[in-house]
Amino acid sequence: MQYRALRNLFFLLTLLILSACSGSDSTGQGSASSLMSTIFDAKRQLTLRLDTPAAISNYAAARFLEQATVGYTSKDVLHLQQIGTSAWIDEQLALPASQVDWSSMCCYNISLPFNPKIGRFVANKVTDLAVAAPDQLRIRTTWSLLMFIPISWNKVSAPGQGVYFNFMQTSGLGKFGDFLNALTTQTAMSFYLDLWKDQNPGSCADCDFNENYPRELMQLFTLGTVLLNTDGTPKLDNAGNTIATYTQADVSALARALSGWQFNNKDNNPSDTADNLGYEYPMIPNQAKGHDTTAKTVLGNTISSGGTAPQDLSKVVNILMNHPNIAPFVSTRLIQNMVMSQPSPAFVSRVAQVFTSTQGDMKQVIKAILLDPEARAGDTPSNTNNTYGKIREPFLFATQVWRALGCQRAPSSPWGEYDRVVSGMQQPMSSDTVFGYYEPNYKPVGAPKTAPEAKLDDASSLGQESNMLANYAWTASNLTLLTDAGCDINSLINAYPDSEKFLNLVNLQFFKGAMPNVLHDGAVRLIQTSYAPSTPTNNTNNTLLVISLLLGTPSFGVMK
Repeated sequence: MQYRALRNLFFLLTLLILSACSGSDSTGQGSASSLMSTIFDAKRQLTLRLDTPAAISNYAAARFLEQATVGYTSKDVLHLQQIGTSAWIDEQLALPASQVDWSSMCCYNISLPFNPKIGRFVANKVTDLAVAAPDQLRIRTTWSLLMFIPISWNKVSAPGQGVYFNFMQTSGLGKFGDFLNALTTQTAMSFYLDLWKDQNPGSCADCDFNENYPRELMQLFTLGTVLLNTDGTPKLDNAGNTIATYTQADVSALARALSGWQFNNKDNNPSDTADNLGYEYPMIPNQAKGHDTTAKTVLGNTISSGGTAPQDLSKVVNILMNHPNIAPFVSTRLIQNMVMSQPSPAFVSRVAQVFTSTQGDMKQVIKAILLDPEARAGDTPSNTNNTYGKIREPFLFATQVWRALGCQRAPSSPWGEYDRVVSGMQQPMSSDTVFGYYEPNYKPVGAPKTAPEAKLDDASSLGQESNMLANYAWTASNLTLLTDAGCDINSLINAYPDSEKFLNLVNLQFFKGAMPNVLHDGAVRLIQTSYAPSTPTNNTNNTLLVISLLLGTPSFGVMK
């Protein structure tokens, strides 16, 4: 217990300063050629050299896949080394979108108390897809979008959660303007942020304009609260102060422009597979009097009178897509969620330029993020520094472990089928507020850099992560939960206690082939002393316990 407490304390302090042990003190792939070597000229400017696929090291391939998927597998690494990163991205983008099957969730009444079996249904299904679905780049993009454009099971029932995830899967990699148009009429989002209540006063007894969705559309989904330069840094006035992106008058005008949508509950039938909001259908325009047809001025742009609800929505989307903030704002959020917590202004600027030049083509934006020289600079471990990377947040911690073990779905936890996402701090669709699981500008107390994911790191989440595999030890029935999910834990058990054979497997599966020497040597000592086998049962337990100890270190907990 004392060792665990000290380890967790060390982990937390290290995460807060984003200074995990670098790959330069590694065994294995530390000196191998990388996919993209970063070269600094005399002015310390990044340039990019594209190497042939054959030159992609195990470390570089695994590191790329950490950013582009929700967890790499040894098979994934080998395939990427064979075809190269650009071809891998194109191959992924050509795959059909995997979908959550929520059809068995019938007739759930949103007024009923939260039921774990129903409430976690979609969270578990999303995790299963994340673990086993082939369209990994799409799933990682969807997860990244959900970090700043969320809904929550605190309000939206299971059918709505399933439809919303599927919507993200099918729409998230198209043109961003089309995505915003569809997002506004997406029923789960409309219910979550009350757009359905945004009705012209007088069109019904209690009707009035509702500003909830219009405000969050600008503040959280597209523009942010202060004007930005192309590189994501704030614009300043002559006194050195930031400049507000919008005013209350803009919010009010936007609410009028987006008024007049209603649920399409045409199948209002108790036996239907969705509840009576009609989650599976987009919102439809209300009767003519539900939409405000007067002229509005939004962000300095006039929307002329006489427009219908769909026409005014189209004009709103055009205003947002032509606003200078949208490219750096969206680019920054995606970079933070996929590559690093605090990207440089130059990184943001390069991606924002792609966003603008392609009219928000998300396929090209994601490709630009993953192939950017700053994203690929750390593919050579010796290049890694404390500006690179991000903390492995709880969901990505769990999915990386399950994918590394080759699981075919997320295993049930020892405490029940409906507690399958081990790190309960970040179950899909469970964010407490519209701000998501963390605020993008969060900086831990005393830390020099922005690290939004650190908001989730407390004694509870770190304890769950570091004990994740250890929970399956001690009883044969617990271990069966792993094998029933298709997880290959037996290869590791069979290699134990041959420390080199065992640690070589752990190194490749979880540490990109670059486990630091100090971690390797410490594990050897544990295997030879505290976790030396005495019986076959102990051999199984010790395998899970040693892996858990290794996964509880910063070398795994921070994606550099």
